[in-house]
Amino acid sequence: MLVAMALLALVVGSGAAGTLQDALSTAASGSPVASAAAAAAAAPPGDAGDCQPGEVDQPMQLLHGEGAVELTTHGRRARSAVAGERPNILLIVTDDQGYDDIGMHNPAWVNTPHLDAFMRAGTRFDNFYTAPQCAQTRAELLTGRNHARTGVLLVHAGYDFVSRDEVTGAELLRRAGYKTAHFGKFHNHNIDGYMPWQIGYDDAWIPGLTSANASILTHNGQFDEQGRGMPDDAIADKLVSYIATAAANTTAQPFFATFATHGMHLSNFPLTRALRPPRRRQVFAMANYLDSVLGKVLRTLDDTGLAKRTLVLVLGDNGSSLTDSQRNNARERAARMPSKMVGEKDWVWEGGVRGWLAARGPGVPVGAVDSTLLYTPDIVPTLLDLARARSPASGPNLPAFDGKSFAAHLRPASAVQHAAPPAGRFDARTLFFLSPHCWDADAVPQLGPDRRVLRPQPLLDFDTGGVVNAHESEYMMLVKQQRGGAPPGFARCIAVRHKDFKLQGHDGKVYRLPGASRVELGCNEVTGPLRARLTAELGAAARAWWAGLVEGADSHAFAKPVFNLGSDDVLGTSILAPGAHERTPQSIVLLPNGARGFVDPGDRMCWAVTVRARARGPCGPAAGRPPARGARGTTAAAAATQVSKAGTYSFSALHLSAAAARFRLSLGTFAAIVDGSAQAVEAKLPHTTVVNGTELGQLELQPTAGPVDLCLELVTTTSPGRPMLKFFGALQAYRMKVEAPSGGLAHSVAAGAAVDSAAADGAAVDSAAVDTASAAAWVALRRANGVPDGQPELLGANMYSPYDAEGIDACDACKPPV
Repeated sequence: MLVAMALLALVVGSGAAGTLQDALSTAASGSPVASAAAAAAAAPPGDAGDCQPGEVDQPMQLLHGEGAVELTTHGRRARSAVAGERPNILLIVTDDQGYDDIGMHNPAWVNTPHLDAFMRAGTRFDNFYTAPQCAQTRAELLTGRNHARTGVLLVHAGYDFVSRDEVTGAELLRRAGYKTAHFGKFHNHNIDGYMPWQIGYDDAWIPGLTSANASILTHNGQFDEQGRGMPDDAIADKLVSYIATAAANTTAQPFFATFATHGMHLSNFPLTRALRPPRRRQVFAMANYLDSVLGKVLRTLDDTGLAKRTLVLVLGDNGSSLTDSQRNNARERAARMPSKMVGEKDWVWEGGVRGWLAARGPGVPVGAVDSTLLYTPDIVPTLLDLARARSPASGPNLPAFDGKSFAAHLRPASAVQHAAPPAGRFDARTLFFLSPHCWDADAVPQLGPDRRVLRPQPLLDFDTGGVVNAHESEYMMLVKQQRGGAPPGFARCIAVRHKDFKLQGHDGKVYRLPGASRVELGCNEVTGPLRARLTAELGAAARAWWAGLVEGADSHAFAKPVFNLGSDDVLGTSILAPGAHERTPQSIVLLPNGARGFVDPGDRMCWAVTVRARARGPCGPAAGRPPARGARGTTAAAAATQVSKAGTYSFSALHLSAAAARFRLSLGTFAAIVDGSAQAVEAKLPHTTVVNGTELGQLELQPTAGPVDLCLELVTTTSPGRPMLKFFGALQAYRMKVEAPSGGLAHSVAAGAAVDSAAADGAAVDSAAVDTASAAAWVALRRANGVPDGQPELLGANMYSPYDAEGIDACDACKPPV
């Protein structure tokens, strides 16, 4: 309440930005600045307000010239491992493990001996940045491009999909002769057309239906087995097996593998009682557990001898995710974040985006600390250089990366081809960070005549556009109130880093962050004429960068996904409600994990879908999709693998209805849907007390020349003026007359298809393969993970759960009964 009163006293217009931090810093709790300032005051005597972080290890200087890299530490040359050719590559990404969640950065509370030893045995990058949330950082790690340009703006609501017109680093490495595999969390997205095995990975293991546990593991889109233990253990075991196989095959091609943990994500990752320490220190036990998992993987590399031939990079995906007690109690925060950084995950303050990166492997300098200004999009071009995957043989139309290769920092210059960055290339760069606070699940841009996002448009205007994120921050809701309900604009949600200076959009101030300094408080604030000049210059840079997102030829920002119908290796799919690219405003509200509304007849929402999809194979834009603005990566090989799956499709809706109502589902061009000539079915959705699936009907579909619209429209209602759907999760579609999958848990899936008459009518299931006991176990497992009944079991890994979503903690409407 004190924070709200302080903020309400502000005039939060364009001229009041300079006073915002001052007001917040006097508040007791609840804002990033107030929380960090209070934590600084709670630090040990002599440390309060100090802008210098408490370094545990004295950093060494890494000097870069045009020749070999020179490393010095206390007058001695540091050791370097022997450089090899085309290394194996293992990229490890931990979830919500911030800078202070590592033992060497927080030795009083955090115990991570394996990670500490790894970081000391290679090179640490202490001026490394990520995006403020996990889906955004992962998009950058996939593509080498700023997350917003790939279409990823949030951690949910259809804005966590990487555009199908992007080309991934995994695909480029595969073209260059690497085996590719993904193990663990994948947030960009687990829907047909976007899954890891469809965007460049030969192999992929993903934890089960919810990130809360590893009850079910999926392997390349099929349920494979029931996981045992905690999710990261189960996935690490698969990676360990993969490494052992690679080590045993001495003639094997090099591999690129990604290991993405669920730890330390707190909200979805409960610890067992044995690991939970007293006095609310669960987060520190989580760090220790995660370290044991990393130790298992790193030990396997050492034991098999592959460590000598494998480049390993480890990083966290964003800043620390604080508990309420750490956010609101100064001493708790000081224990969690001794670096004194302002902010946390979700914010573009240093506490949200100032990350950590460490590398170890052949040729990597040992025991070095590198202060080069880097961020996550740099990793893909770096790996391509180290793998020699930028040669003409790697394929035409390489993506226009936002990142820059720092390969020369990981190997002697003579061992790197296509890398050799000119002096000062990194020092003069400008980085941009976008927080989620100015965009919302219910932000739906207007479409143009081509059914693509209209660019430009008022919703995307830098000064007057945007939508306050209703589920992220009290601060931004108060900004909206102070502006009389007007949109927030985007300047407040952008931070700009150039050399040692950072313009912080949330408070409009400029900070100097020299060396390892990370603290955005008064002791680092730039004042006077220099502040005025930097504010103008960096503000102009932010405006120009935003214009590139909105109107750039190769930007996919603000576009919703295109949903596949009929890939040859996927039996069906969930068409997620918040992935709609158009809906009746006010009458239908998009939520992070669903939608609600449908008040009057004629209310409708529409999705972009295609009935022509590619099979597994080289990546490129999906078949039948018109070339995107500046589309990259289309190849003859990709075109040859595109397949068409015409046939009969069954559609159902997952809904929680306030009253019975009749709906129409239409598929075709939008013009045909509007004039009534499109193919359509009508059905009554009954009143329900829990989320359940209801079949809408069947459509005979033919291949489409490009994306078309799939629209759900309210036809009649039994309660006029009342929202019919309390919660709508997804439409689901599957091809009729298909064979059930086999192997692993597939018999359980087949059994479920046989017993669920509302979902599997018409599917050909081998009843002899049904195991009644395993079917019952499967149903129990599904319900334990919040997966609604009434879904076609043949959807397999495409089944939907409203609880398999991030960022819904503050959204009561997002938690329907199932």
